[in-house]
Amino acid sequence: MWVVVSILLIATSTLGSGLTEGTRAPVPGGIDVRRDTGTSIFATTISRDSHYQEKIVGARPYVETEEDLPEEFFWGNVSGGRNLLSPIRNQHVPVYCGSCWAHAATSSLIDRYNIQTDGDWPGPQLLSVQNVIDCGKYGIPVEFIAMPLSGFMAPVTLTGTLVQHTAETLSGVVISQLSSPGAPMLYGGSPAAFDIRYETTPMGAIETMMIDCAYNEIGKYLGIPTQAYISLSDAKHLDSQAGLESGIGATLAALSGINNISGPGMLDFESCQSLEKLIVDNEICGMTFRMVEGIEPKEDFPSIPHFKELLTEGHLLISDHTMKYRESELSMPGNVINRANLARWQADGETTVNEVAHAEVENLISTYEPTTLSDEVKNELVQLMESEAKKHGQDVLPQRD
Repeated sequence: MWVVVSILLIATSTLGSGLTEGTRAPVPGGIDVRRDTGTSIFATTISRDSHYQEKIVGARPYVETEEDLPEEFFWGNVSGGRNLLSPIRNQHVPVYCGSCWAHAATSSLIDRYNIQTDGDWPGPQLLSVQNVIDCGKYGIPVEFIAMPLSGFMAPVTLTGTLVQHTAETLSGVVISQLSSPGAPMLYGGSPAAFDIRYETTPMGAIETMMIDCAYNEIGKYLGIPTQAYISLSDAKHLDSQAGLESGIGATLAALSGINNISGPGMLDFESCQSLEKLIVDNEICGMTFRMVEGIEPKEDFPSIPHFKELLTEGHLLISDHTMKYRESELSMPGNVINRANLARWQADGETTVNEVAHAEVENLISTYEPTTLSDEVKNELVQLMESEAKKHGQDVLPQRD
């Protein structure tokens, strides 16, 4: 227990240390420090006149004299009334949940993030610890997605980014396992290198892929299944950039042994899902699956009989060895991968990869037949959903077509 709690403390203190010079450090938990009374909304006494002893002596870098201190300062009311603190959670209503430790950890983490980013993008955030706790309770696997950005919201070095990613992810691991020991989870993430030129987070950057593969090694070391946003592209169309970024990512992910790959079909960072790209990525996935199978001898030794047959017949197209192993050794892609020579491609209409992929999407949609469930099973599912909804104050389910 103490080891786990120590990890959580390390995780929260590590993330709280990323403040830049000249930024007042936030008080953990959103404590409202009032100079006039020295008391906070959490009945915590911190003032210059109290018995509280400073652990660090000497002037802060942003305070030159005592007069520089404001009469009153509250992170919940800065610059015209903006609130950079996470909301107060009540763990006693409607029932006592005993999760104050989890709420405190997530509030401390997200308060530091909101203060450091000044709540500008994409606005003040909230870490939902309850999702982690609920999923653990019902045995639903949780995918932890830490998103340190190298050179922006994380150290610029890949090693430094990995340290921060580890701390952030371990905080979720601790919450999950303290609430429900043995709860299923994925050691995942969506870290990225930060492109200062465009203020973007390129998921197709080689550094981003390197970080993904590296934290996968950390997850494997801890014995946790891994996940990564990789094999996707920052391109806006299904073009050369989309192909090279997705192909490199899929190859690295397969060789690294990442267990769950979130990326096929994605364009424009993580903002768009393209069905046409999903068709192409399906072929990329097939190639990587074949790659990880490796090269194994299959009745190749002794080799002399095979070469004697080649010399005698002039080819091995229909040899017993070829007929037995051709399908397992040589993968054949779908129509979206064109292996015809130029003359045949021209004769077939000179179609592009986008055109072929779009035609395949239309075909799959038009011929799709959903799996049918019996009315008995459907009614049982509806009853279960209605029962759960009523437990949480919802009397009627949303209307279904």
